[in-house]
Amino acid sequence: MAAVNVPDTDEPLERRPGKPWRTRALDRERSEPNYWQNGARNVGVTGSTTLAAIRASHIKPWCKSNNSERLDPDNGLPLVGTLDALFNAGLITFTQDGRMLVSKQLDSEIEHLGVLRLKLVRKPDPQTAEYLEYHREWVFKGI
Repeated sequence: MAAVNVPDTDEPLERRPGKPWRTRALDRERSEPNYWQNGARNVGVTGSTTLAAIRASHIKPWCKSNNSERLDPDNGLPLVGTLDALFNAGLITFTQDGRMLVSKQLDSEIEHLGVLRLKLVRKPDPQTAEYLEYHREWVFKGI
């Protein structure tokens, strides 16, 4: 694996502290037998449990986050690929109660992308809700 430098540090990527969302989730699966049964494995919107399709999407973008925020599990949503791309592009976001908001830029295309106006499977906890507020204010491209 080639070393990739992360902003704000000279540490190569493979030596950064912390683990990706999927790795942390798999570690918890081994240590907490009921972890998946309690809904933690479900993708934030669709409820899918197909790990190969799930992306750990940062709510506050990586480039705008400090090192602590980059590794904070509350700064992440498990989303399937299409929703991850739309979320990162600011074309969808979520309210404090988990409802999906769709940008006017996407309205005419939403059916073609197979995206329904859905909501998060679970209401965001307070820390995640704070990151979602940042996303709505600074990343989302309007309703």
